[in-house]
Amino acid sequence: MSAVILPARSFECGDPVTGSVLELFHPSGSAPAVTILGAACPSYLYDATMAPDAPAVADAVVLAPDAGQCRTRGWLECAVETVARTLRSNGVAYVMVPRPWRRSAVQLLVSRGLFIESTYIHLAQGARTHYFVPCDPLIVRRLLPALSAPRRSVLVANLVWSVPGAAAVARRGWPITGMLFRRPGARPALEWVAAVKSRVSCAKRAVIRCRSVGSSTHAVISMFGDHNELAAVLKVPLTEAAIAERQREAVMASRLREAASRAGAVVPVANYRHERRPVLHLEPVRGLPAAHVLQSSPEKLADMVHELGRWLDRWHELTVRPARATPGRLTSEILEPARAVADRLSGGTAYLQWLEARCALLEGAHLPFVASHNDLTMSNVLVTDAGIPAVLDWEGAREDGLPLVDLFYSAAAACRAARSRGDVVPALIEAFDGATALGRDVAAIAAATAKGLGLSLEMVELLKHTAAVQHAADEQRRSTSHSRPFLQLVGWLARSQVSA
Repeated sequence: MSAVILPARSFECGDPVTGSVLELFHPSGSAPAVTILGAACPSYLYDATMAPDAPAVADAVVLAPDAGQCRTRGWLECAVETVARTLRSNGVAYVMVPRPWRRSAVQLLVSRGLFIESTYIHLAQGARTHYFVPCDPLIVRRLLPALSAPRRSVLVANLVWSVPGAAAVARRGWPITGMLFRRPGARPALEWVAAVKSRVSCAKRAVIRCRSVGSSTHAVISMFGDHNELAAVLKVPLTEAAIAERQREAVMASRLREAASRAGAVVPVANYRHERRPVLHLEPVRGLPAAHVLQSSPEKLADMVHELGRWLDRWHELTVRPARATPGRLTSEILEPARAVADRLSGGTAYLQWLEARCALLEGAHLPFVASHNDLTMSNVLVTDAGIPAVLDWEGAREDGLPLVDLFYSAAAACRAARSRGDVVPALIEAFDGATALGRDVAAIAAATAKGLGLSLEMVELLKHTAAVQHAADEQRRSTSHSRPFLQLVGWLARSQVSA
């Protein structure tokens, strides 16, 4: 048996704040002493990168053996004994045991006086996003659209979770589950949430999503009410980089909300607080992720692009400020991102030279500042009950952005969602290619917005390249996979332009 204790982490106001998903389950929202029992604790639950001596008592324990440990005679019994002996009175134990030994582990823990408060199924969306979903059929079925799963998978899962007893079967047979144990009379798990949103703190009604991008990791806690309504959304930063992002998100959402709302979008009210731990509290918005709408109804692609285009056009109009294309602005907004990706492109040097020539030609031209979101993926856009878009995740937003960049990127993101069964790169190209029906629509929307802003056609063309180059550079900086669809889009633009 292996037992490791990770270093104590304090969440006192003013201290550097880091944390883990595991600690969110604790009634206080922090666990100064954590014990890991077993070799299969996933890093997205608690990243066991250091191993000092085990403590006499623990605020949280993870029991996560692999199959080999479970097969070892007496290992599971000894591990359960350690949990029962070391867990504090208000502590939580998160138990992840392979299916063949899951029932035995439950029986052993119950025999030692612990009880299951809730059980979570674990779902992954790519390599960087992980969900903890309570075994509640209503919540699971409501969540499925947000996962942007293929339509057939959603239908099958809805059917499975409609069967009586599905939750009990999932507890025993789902590939990866986590069972949250505590002592009788202990404070309830997630009790700290009630300090942020009163009367909302039931672990059995909480979905937790953990996402890591580069050095930034945060958790999103969606709390559901007794009638399956979304009652609160909390974004909890788990690294220092994520703290800065959540602070910026609250500031930008507050500054840009009025104009974005007047332009025709719903922007959630965001309140940042830093008491026991930093939390961004968002008022819930009813709606379906645009990604799911487009995956299930790809024929709605053109309407989606036009709706977003209309909103962006009105938002540009409300936030525009006169400015010029200065050398510094052209360099930071266009040439620096292009230089970051040029060496990865075939013909990248020639394309960079073309961009430099275009920037030199347009130096001093009219290029106003506008408010921009800068991350209009279809997971950040909801289709509300009223049919208007709701726009989420404002940490990348700016008051001094470039016109049209949001339009070109959102059109590519929408096409990517609608063509989810195919290759990603052709879907991105379709939105940028003036020879396609969608590309012509996007060009027409861009031309209408440009006319209102007084932009030249040459500037519109440069801004289209800018949208692709900026997101390719961001993709390169943030992605851990070898897939670089926006880099390939830039490659297509480079070949098209240089050969023209």
